[in-house]
Amino acid sequence: MSASNASRVIIESTEHDIGQAVNTLMDALAPDDFAGAKVLVKPNMVGPSTPDLGHTTHPEVVRAVVRACVARNAEVIVGDNPGGISSNSRSVAETTGILEASEGCYRSISERVVEKEGRKTGLPFVVSQIVLDVDYVINLPRFKTHIFMMVTGAIKNTYGYLAGACKARMHLDASHRPDFADAICDLLELRTPDLN
Repeated sequence: MSASNASRVIIESTEHDIGQAVNTLMDALAPDDFAGAKVLVKPNMVGPSTPDLGHTTHPEVVRAVVRACVARNAEVIVGDNPGGISSNSRSVAETTGILEASEGCYRSISERVVEKEGRKTGLPFVVSQIVLDVDYVINLPRFKTHIFMMVTGAIKNTYGYLAGACKARMHLDASHRPDFADAICDLLELRTPDLN
């Protein structure tokens, strides 16, 4: 297996200091210096839920990752495409605490989109252009189950690459488990995160 296909897993306790835990992980797995590279920090902002409900990435994780990236000279962008039709991404970011935790780095990532086709499924994906343009993606999923897939690890968080109503359409177009699994894998292939 080549180094580019290898995976490393580190389990770090965040019991006392999440910032220190994130820095330990970044020291081991991320570049020492991003040298001005554009880094997308991609939390899970599925909807307007407060942090105590556990539906979204905790804002303190986002804050710690943003600070670690800034310390490594990255141009940081924090963003996701939440589900639902009633709220825009900024209001969801505010409710979840991610807007404040982003320390000025939050952006609506659905302003520019591009249509791509899934390699395996052939399904059309309306994807945020910024996901494809950045130099580095840090994927911050929330560990939870999914009705179609049970557990997807970090892979399902790439569903947030989809902008607007494309998420709902994808649930209809890929309404069976094998199809939905293929669609998620197609999304992952469009832009595999550099760090989960």
